[in-house]
Amino acid sequence: MRGQINDRFAKFSKNNKVYIVPTKFGMALFASVLFMLMAGAAYGNNLVNLLGFFLAAIGFVAMIQTHNNVRGVTVSSVQMEPGYAGTTVRLITIVESNDNQDHFHLEADGLSFTSQPRLEFAQTLYSRSKGKLTTSYKINSRGKYGLKRVK
Repeated sequence: MRGQINDRFAKFSKNNKVYIVPTKFGMALFASVLFMLMAGAAYGNNLVNLLGFFLAAIGFVAMIQTHNNVRGVTVSSVQMEPGYAGTTVRLITIVESNDNQDHFHLEADGLSFTSQPRLEFAQTLYSRSKGKLTTSYKINSRGKYGLKRVK
């Protein structure tokens, strides 16, 4: 099982494309900025327009910084520690940096689990090095858990 997971992530980690998918917070930010710009244009209020364009610029800069932070990071292996029902298990994700930049505040999340993750800490990955990202989950029932995707 462990070899199959590692082979599957190795196939996807060679791809250098980074996709930024909007979350609920991102959609709310987009809607509020759009509302501010429409209200500022309708009432001729330059301060509202300034605030709307300022928030839009912060959103774009955040997307660019996130892209630059994640670009060059590859997932080399994903492992899940065994555990018993009612206990906490850890998802260990090994990542490595392939460029000369430092990568700050990296976290991993296994999206197929129903319990809320408890992140150990945000990892800083230095240039040309390997790091370990750990996330803890509370397992309520027995059985095998499949890992579909790591975010």
